[in-house]
Amino acid sequence: MIEGICQRRKWRRKASKGERIPWDSADKAVVRDPEHAKARLLCAQCPALEACEAYLADKERAGVSVAGVVAGRYCDLAAARASLLPPKVLPRPEVAEQQSHCRGCGALMWPQCTPPDRVAASAAPQHKGEGLCENCYPHLSRTNRNNR
Repeated sequence: MIEGICQRRKWRRKASKGERIPWDSADKAVVRDPEHAKARLLCAQCPALEACEAYLADKERAGVSVAGVVAGRYCDLAAARASLLPPKVLPRPEVAEQQSHCRGCGALMWPQCTPPDRVAASAAPQHKGEGLCENCYPHLSRTNRNNR
């Protein structure tokens, strides 16, 4: 099994001591933003990135929110989501730590756990994975690239 960068002894030791690590969630943007920028860079070079993306996408499709940075991005559901009911409205862009816009085209997108009929009734696309909407995913996703 491939060990992810975030699972290395250095980071696990810090986490076990209660110290902050770059992937953690934080209330204050002044603390959170630089740490999350570092986490995204570390994730981009991680040998376990595909496995982390699969893990996060599985959680998102199930309607489970994951806080902090995973697979180099935020979860498409707000971390403070009170219920596991499918979303009824598009995400609010100002919500911290939520993947609300497509990394490819910048469109506001529905979370992966949104029922298809709700997505079909809207002009907004659905999150397909890797922070990409259903329109950009076929062309821009790591999964579909031919350069491996």
